[in-house]
Parts: sequence; C-alpha cells; structure tokens
Amino acid sequence: MVRLILVSVILIFISACSTKPVYLNGVDHNSGEFSVLRSNCNSACTKTVDEFIKDDRGLLDSSILPAFIHTVDGTKGGNNYDCFECVVKKSPSYFNVTWDSSYNIFVKPGVHNLDVGVNDFKYPYNDPRHIIISTESGHNYFIGSVSISKPNAMWTPVVVDLTDGKVIFPKISPW
Repeated sequence: MVRLILVSVILIFISACSTKPVYLNGVDHNSGEFSVLRSNCNSACTKTVDEFIKDDRGLLDSSILPAFIHTVDGTKGGNNYDCFECVVKKSPSYFNVTWDSSYNIFVKPGVHNLDVGVNDFKYPYNDPRHIIISTESGHNYFIGSVSISKPNAMWTPVVVDLTDGKVIFPKISPW
C-alpha cells in the first residue's frame, strides 16, 4: 500500500512538471493552422546554430539554451520563479513553466513580437531583448539564446525554423 501511494505521489509530481501547451490569440489546435514556439533544440538544430555562429577562427566557445520568453505579442507569461527578476527588477513573468525551462507555445502564423532573455548563469541580470519573427503554418521554431564566453562574454537570441532547418533570427551572425 505504501508503495502504491509513493508511486502515485511521484507520478503527480512528474505530471505537474510536464510541459503544458499554451495557446495564444485564439489558436484552434484542431484546425492545424498554427506555428509552435518550442524550447527543444535537437542535434540537427544545434548543428545548424553552431554552423551559423562559426567564424573564420573556428567554432566559438558557445552554449545553446532555451530562452526565457517574457512576452509573445504583448501577452505575458505566467511563471515567476526567478526571485531577482520578479522581486528586485519587477520584470514580466516567463512562459517557461517547468523545472527544465521547457515550453510549447501555439501561435497563429504570421509576424510575432517576442521579449526574450538569456537562460545562462553567466548573465544573471540580463534585460529581455525584443525580437520580431515571422512564422509559417505547420512549422516549429526553437526560441533560444546563444552565449559565448570567448573572447568576451556576450549573448544573442536565436530562432531556428526546425521544419526547414534554418536560423531565422538573427539574420546574420552577430560575431
């Protein structure tokens, strides 16, 4: 009996931390007319980003992580787990609602305004950066941050069209 209760409690905690989809601006997920903003960057995505930021000296010392998404088209996220951000700076909440910062945000195809922040310990007090992207119906997009530590620590938002395998933001490598 104790084992059954323990297993039940563990399953409840695991399901509470799972990524729950967010549907914005009247997206009808049954219609198939939507784009998905995701936090997952698989090995093909990572390779695409690595090749994009490579310079003539070779691959920079980079890390690719899901971005903290503060807003999508003016809609604020609902999670306030970063005490410095929410208490001291009174910044908007995030869409990243799980322990691993994952999200699946369904939006209508078209132009979207996002405020994103870096998800990296080297930049604990970053301000969100505003980016504008255009999405296509049926496409999935990784919304992330790329940071480099050499020669100087810096970061940029990055958006990869996972369906086409292309970086759509930034248009040119910032390094």
